[in-house]
Amino acid sequence: MGLGIRTKIILLISFALATVIAVAIAIGYFRGMALLRGTITYDYAKIAQALSASVSYMIDSKIEERIGDSSRMLWRKQIQENNLKYATMDEESIKKYFMDMNKKWVQEPAESALFSQYLENDSSLTLKEIVGQERETAEIFITDKFGGLVASSEKTSDFYQADEEWWQKAFNLGKGSIYVGDIEYDKSSDSWGIAVAVPIRDSESQVIGISKCVIDINKFFEPLNHFSIGKSGHATIIDKQGNILFYTGLLSMTRFDDALSSWASIRDRNDYSVVYSSFHKKKVFISAPAALSGYAENVLPWKVMVVQDEQEIFAPLRELIRQILTLAAIAVLMIPLAGFIFGSTFIKPLKKLYHATKEISSGNLNYKIELKTGDELEVLATSFNRMSDTLQKTLVSKDYVDSIMKSMLDTLVVTTPDKKIMTVNRAFCELLNYKEEELIGRKIGLILVGDGMYSDAMEFLASKEQHHVNSYETRYKTRDGRLIPVLLSSSIITGKDGMIRYRVYTAKDITERKKYEEELKKSCQLLSDTQGHLLQASKMSAIGQLAGGVAHEINNPLTGVINNIQLIKMIAADKKEFTFEEFKELLNIIEESAMRCRKITQALLDLSHVSKGGFESVCLNVLVEKVFTLIKQEMLLENITLQKSLQPDLHDLQGDTQLLEQVILNLIANAKWAIQKKGRKHEGTITVKTWQEPDKKSVFLSVSDDGIGIAQENLAKMFEPFFTTKEVGEGTGLGLAMAYNIIKSHNGIFDVKSTLNVGTTFTVCIPYASRIQNPERT
Repeated sequence: MGLGIRTKIILLISFALATVIAVAIAIGYFRGMALLRGTITYDYAKIAQALSASVSYMIDSKIEERIGDSSRMLWRKQIQENNLKYATMDEESIKKYFMDMNKKWVQEPAESALFSQYLENDSSLTLKEIVGQERETAEIFITDKFGGLVASSEKTSDFYQADEEWWQKAFNLGKGSIYVGDIEYDKSSDSWGIAVAVPIRDSESQVIGISKCVIDINKFFEPLNHFSIGKSGHATIIDKQGNILFYTGLLSMTRFDDALSSWASIRDRNDYSVVYSSFHKKKVFISAPAALSGYAENVLPWKVMVVQDEQEIFAPLRELIRQILTLAAIAVLMIPLAGFIFGSTFIKPLKKLYHATKEISSGNLNYKIELKTGDELEVLATSFNRMSDTLQKTLVSKDYVDSIMKSMLDTLVVTTPDKKIMTVNRAFCELLNYKEEELIGRKIGLILVGDGMYSDAMEFLASKEQHHVNSYETRYKTRDGRLIPVLLSSSIITGKDGMIRYRVYTAKDITERKKYEEELKKSCQLLSDTQGHLLQASKMSAIGQLAGGVAHEINNPLTGVINNIQLIKMIAADKKEFTFEEFKELLNIIEESAMRCRKITQALLDLSHVSKGGFESVCLNVLVEKVFTLIKQEMLLENITLQKSLQPDLHDLQGDTQLLEQVILNLIANAKWAIQKKGRKHEGTITVKTWQEPDKKSVFLSVSDDGIGIAQENLAKMFEPFFTTKEVGEGTGLGLAMAYNIIKSHNGIFDVKSTLNVGTTFTVCIPYASRIQNPERT
């Protein structure tokens, strides 16, 4: 036999209390550590920021000294004299001069007069004096505006400086800006230093040269050695490459990775970090970005940090934790006694519950537990009594439920929450050609195609407290791989706790319905194709009505072309004198006539194209001009005056070019017919106007004629398919109906006003899109 209940209670209480104490200690430790860290982070970050400001002040002070030096009259005078020697030299000569000087500068011996010219002049003496007075200044020199050396405190590594980044940044194409460089090794002064370059200007503020000094960082950062916190706290400065610029006990430009193994963890952070140092002790690094130099445009990417041993920082907290652990150990020793007393009290009612369970399991459902403890054990005893009563009254018939499932005509599947099949009905097995035992325990994904999407829908509905999905169209997969379309419904059965217990799927075979839907889809496509053919037929009918003049329009320029060609042939045959100007004039006439034919032909081809069915930027003025190109000659032959009044700078539309051209063409064709019906000798007029109304954000097109007009009782029927006032053979009644549908598809409005024997005006209003500038618009 295992451990008794009393022993288990003692162990449980001991474990629980020990766990609580351990958790409390852990929480206290970590919260205390977090509080201490937060305080240290805040205080040390303030110190780091102050150190950063001090370093910035030191650099700015050095820049101010160089700015003051740049105004020395002696330097300006010597630089201006140096610049004068380039006045008579071209660019190639200047380049050759610097190449020669660089070569001499490297090869000449130290006692050469060449060096004394630049190292012993008056300006050089002042530069040496500056270096002598400022121990942190390793080197200083000045150049002219072409980068040539003018004076230096000591021999530089190169004579020509304009190819250096610091010189280019400081000169800045003559604009002049202070440049503070990152830490670099300076070969001339044999030191790691900061390059500070300052433009030198004349009295008119023109940049005439550059002054550069190199600050020795080992000497520059020496004042930081006096900063300390406790025994191990001090300051350090690093650059973005991980090089140490200042660290007590280390030389500058030592790789930071050698001193700290986790440089990447603090490089881009401004808060608390713990990393290992090269001394194999944990160090706390709290950093602040160095917002260095208020003068230079570039910012030095440095980090100023406060560093201290972690052991020294957190020593008080560790002492506190040791005291807490001592008190906790004493408390743990008292726990077993408390557990023994509690266990003895708890075990008596449990024995009564154990006896009751034996009675009920043996079939004695009339047994009742008598327990009065006033706690959960009494509630448990009451639940036992109710359970025995319920078992006597409840009777569930499994055969009754099975008979309902087997008689269903639709398929039914019941699965577990993880969609494993528990039950299927006979209709399901017959439809998919499976046996019931082949499906039990399998995932419903075996037969439900697209189960992933359906499951997502079911989970969504369950989250919305809607536990059913109706008529979801999907497919079942049969045993032989066939896919059967079904209309699937499903519901989720949940327990009292809201958790899913079962998933129920019912489905209806819709194979026949899908076949009918496919046939209907084909019929709709056929109807759509027929409508397209009717649109194109309507357009071609309108073109046919108006294209009689195209032959005359093309014939006139063709006659000019033929006549001029024949004239050239006659002159050539008679060998008459024929000047170049005369020949050129005839060719110009021929070219002009040919281009006119080409324009007419292109317009006719554009109008005859079938619509692509896509919207694009369209200008109504351009469409009107294209239609006029085709029909103006026809109108002259018919004694009809064609007028236009087109508002310039018209807003563009988003529309179908071919369909809108068809509308204009149909309206003009109807206007021509109305005029002709007044009599062949009637001189009619057709007027096409365009305008826009910005407040309505729409453009308008109207086609007016002075023809026979339309009776008032027919105006309401003008846009009905197959309605026409024309005689048999003159029209189909589709033109205006097609035009009306085209304008409606553009979200437009079609209006007609007419008076018998006076005339008719058709007006189209179409909303416009955003304005598009188009230099080719009319």
